[in-house]
Amino acid sequence: MIPNFSAVPDFLEQKGMIFDRKYQEILSHMGLDSFESVWHHQGGETIKQIQARSVICIEGELNGEKTRFFLKKHTPEKPEMT
Repeated sequence: MIPNFSAVPDFLEQKGMIFDRKYQEILSHMGLDSFESVWHHQGGETIKQIQARSVICIEGELNGEKTRFFLKKHTPEKPEMT
């Protein structure tokens, strides 16, 4: 089955994060239900690591259905010393 990528997401705001409601259950099952839990998540495969950001691929499974997520973490640049 090919996913419908043109479907309008049903957003849910929870614990300082905005989620697509269809992923809420699996993200909660993985312990990724708040900004803090996502920011401090350890594990996954690093796809890209540069000074300003990283992209980490993580996989989760719920009720036999596997899903892959990409966590994109942006790190603010340090201010220049003057």
